[in-house]
Amino acid sequence: MSKVNSKSQGAEDASKTSGQNEGSGSKGPLDQI
Repeated sequence: MSKVNSKSQGAEDASKTSGQNEGSGSKGPLDQI
């Protein structure tokens, strides 16, 4: 997350957070589907 374009940051963040949320299971709207 250090060198990411502002445009692709959203997409990369979404995929990264979805993976992390799968493990923690704290807040993942996409994971709940």
